[in-house]
Amino acid sequence: MNLIFDFDSTIIKIETIDLISSISLDQDPKKNEILNKIHATTNHAMEGKISFDKALDMRIEIIKANKEHVEKAKKIIQKNITDSFIKNKEFLIQNSKRCYIVSGGFTEIIYPVAKKFNIDKSHVFGNDFIYNQSNNIIGINKKNVLSQNKGKVNIVNNIKGNNIMIGDGYTDYEVKKYHSKNQFIQFTENVDRKNLNKYADLIADNFSKIIDYVKNNEF
Repeated sequence: MNLIFDFDSTIIKIETIDLISSISLDQDPKKNEILNKIHATTNHAMEGKISFDKALDMRIEIIKANKEHVEKAKKIIQKNITDSFIKNKEFLIQNSKRCYIVSGGFTEIIYPVAKKFNIDKSHVFGNDFIYNQSNNIIGINKKNVLSQNKGKVNIVNNIKGNNIMIGDGYTDYEVKKYHSKNQFIQFTENVDRKNLNKYADLIADNFSKIIDYVKNNEF
């Protein structure tokens, strides 16, 4: 049995693109207005109201960020790892060979956190920013399956074994929706998207409950 984790609002408390946006728009007089639009787009995607790929494109176009903003975000994210993941760090390290991160977030941001839990880089799947010569973000790698609709479904379906998807959003539920053998644990420690409750095999408001669940299911 494998544990497949989302990243934003699951392993970390926040949403990466929202954070990078806040940093990049720091001096913009319309900062709050733009951030509200980005936050709303994030929520609509996580609730399944708009497709993930469309929401990702919309947000990348808005943020106008660069490599420096991403580096600042990395440092902030290191201080925003979800409390119950930190508490259960030893369990994750001991079982790291069966742990994966599959996220619509970005590998260069995810991997420094994954290393803390001894999760190998080959078990980390995320999107890729494209930078120009001035280190400005000009888009994302469209060849990466995670930039596309149902990207998580395609990645998880290629991970051999019985898979439990753990996350807060609709794209995490899709892993179960399109493959009945997969399970979906809705993680609600950071955000509880009520419209997804009915689809979950388990609703967990902390990682300890997930550990109990997997141990009872012969992890």
